[in-house]
Amino acid sequence: KADLIVMGTKGASGLKEVFIGTNTADVIEKVNCPVIAVPSETRYKEIKKIVFATNYAENDFKNITAVIDFAKHFDAEVILLHISAGNISKPSEFNSIEQFCKRIKDESHFEKLSYKLFDNKNIEEGVSLYLDEINADLIAMTTRHRSLFQKLFDRSLTKKIAYHTNVPLLVFHVKERGSYLL
Repeated sequence: KADLIVMGTKGASGLKEVFIGTNTADVIEKVNCPVIAVPSETRYKEIKKIVFATNYAENDFKNITAVIDFAKHFDAEVILLHISAGNISKPSEFNSIEQFCKRIKDESHFEKLSYKLFDNKNIEEGVSLYLDEINADLIAMTTRHRSLFQKLFDRSLTKKIAYHTNVPLLVFHVKERGSYLL
């Protein structure tokens, strides 16, 4: 009945990533509590910028609140990140993330909250580029339960990030898919 699991990760690449995975990815998939995966090459530094990657899922609100509570301990900034792959009109996406952020600010009264709509056709690459661009200290994401079919043919973005990130990854696991605001 752990509240949080913190573990190191070496990541994975190539066939190992596709067919075997890593211990960290397995833990993230199977536990109900949040997991912080710390890449082996990470050096300690003060947490000042936390990025929460979101696709506007309704069940992200609880997890963003947990990240805000975590950020307060470090006097850190929280940035809500959505990667725009170009499938939806830019004004619609911009309005969605703006409203999403406003709702969180109104409910949390947390002033160090901002948002970023980042363009990239490849979501994983977009997340990585943005993390590097702002020199983020932590990335937070929500992973959702996936069917066997989904696991085989549509790999989890959270797992991909866990394999390749250079910054610690905080993962929240939810069983239900939830509704989306966009």
